[in-house]
Amino acid sequence: VLTRSFGLSLTIVPQSSSGIFINKQAGQQFEVDLLLESAVEGKNNIRLYVGDEFPNGWSYSFKENGATVTDVTINGGESKSLDLFITVGSQAVYKEDGDVFDAYAKDISDSSVVAKKQLTVILAYSGGFELSSLKFRETLAPEDSYTFQLTIENKANANDKFTLSATSVPSGWRVLFINGNVFEVEAGRTLSVPIKVEVSDEAVSYTHLT
Repeated sequence: VLTRSFGLSLTIVPQSSSGIFINKQAGQQFEVDLLLESAVEGKNNIRLYVGDEFPNGWSYSFKENGATVTDVTINGGESKSLDLFITVGSQAVYKEDGDVFDAYAKDISDSSVVAKKQLTVILAYSGGFELSSLKFRETLAPEDSYTFQLTIENKANANDKFTLSATSVPSGWRVLFINGNVFEVEAGRTLSVPIKVEVSDEAVSYTHLT
């Protein structure tokens, strides 16, 4: 999406670019080539910034000819090449639709003179999870019970939902998911889940549950 207002325009070079940047990694820095053009008469000071939708924990800087700038001077009919460096946050998580925000160029003396360019950054998805417990085995007699603490570690760079189930439960045995069996775990986080196993007085001998 390109917004042109009162003679300022901000575009990505090449102009055929969609403004969508994919397969980025947490902590990665990448460069966006921009072109600022002015049809406003005279010399104008232009403020460069990124909108409030910019993700927390990320950082950016604009550069002109290798020097970091927060504003530039441009004459009517002139164009300037700018570089926008974006550093993805070290704790950034994958989102299916990416992180969407706008880069702005605004006349310092007249805030109604503004141009913006929408940018979308999509991280590369990395999945994986791990189940662990301090104890996986317990000897139970009829009418006994034991509560296992199962730890779910979400190793993906995206929030995920996990559903626990017990299969091959023998007659007379019962598995209780005390806090439910569906859990949402944020990216890179762990969650401890209690699972209770009860044995009735009519239970048959059994070596393990899955």
